[in-house]
Amino acid sequence: METTNNTNELLKELYISARTGIQAIDILKEKSKCHEFSTELQNQRQELADFLDQVTNKLSEHRVQVPDVSIIEKSKVWTKLQANTILNRSKSKLAELLIDSTHMGITDIAKQRNHYNQADHEVMILTENFIDMGEHSIEQARMYL
Repeated sequence: METTNNTNELLKELYISARTGIQAIDILKEKSKCHEFSTELQNQRQELADFLDQVTNKLSEHRVQVPDVSIIEKSKVWTKLQANTILNRSKSKLAELLIDSTHMGITDIAKQRNHYNQADHEVMILTENFIDMGEHSIEQARMYL
C-alpha cells in the first residue's frame, strides 16, 4: 500500500512540475526576440510536453486523477518571470531565468524522490529522466548567457 501511495504522489508531483515548466517556457518564449533561443525554448517545451504525456499515461494506468496546478502556483511563476523581465528581456536574462527555474524544479523533484522513495521502479526512472532532462536544459541555456 505504501508503494502505491508513494507512486501516486510522486506521479502527481512530476505532473505539476512538468506543467509548471511548460508554463515558464511559454512565458519566456513570448518575451524572446532571439530566433535561435526561441527555437531552443520550443525544443525544451516539446521535450517537457512529451514527458508530461508519459506521466499522464502513468496516472491513468494507476487510476489517479490528473492534478490541477493551483492558481497560486501559476501566479507565482507568471509574477516572477514578469517582474524579472520588466527592464531586461535579453536572451542572457531569459536564459538566466530558465536556468534558475529549471534548477528549482530539479531540486523540488529530487526532494520528492527522496520523500517518496518507495515509489515503483518505473516511476523512479521517470523521476530520474525528469532530473536528467532539467540538467540538459540548464546546459543548453548556459550557451545563451
